[in-house]
Amino acid sequence: GFRFVPVSCGSGAADTDLEQLQAATETYLSKLGTNLDVYSDPPAKARMSLVKAAQLPGFSYPTTVLIDQEGTIRGLWVGYQPGAEAEMENYRKRKC
Repeated sequence: GFRFVPVSCGSGAADTDLEQLQAATETYLSKLGTNLDVYSDPPAKARMSLVKAAQLPGFSYPTTVLIDQEGTIRGLWVGYQPGAEAEMENYRKRKC
């Protein structure tokens, strides 16, 4: 029961070019050797919903959210720090 869903975010401006955002995300994921679907949040609706739901003071890249099968946020990491991957994996095994 685990699914990784990357969401590419533009500047949040209404004039964000979806095709350019998708192409840049696909290029980045390809360089990482991944084969993932590409999702985007150009008008920042999902981003703002996350900020509100998690009661965040703001938003930073990257933000990783661990959501269980019932839709409850079980873990949240804002920004990146070395070693965070192991913490996320351990948390996922315990909580989901």
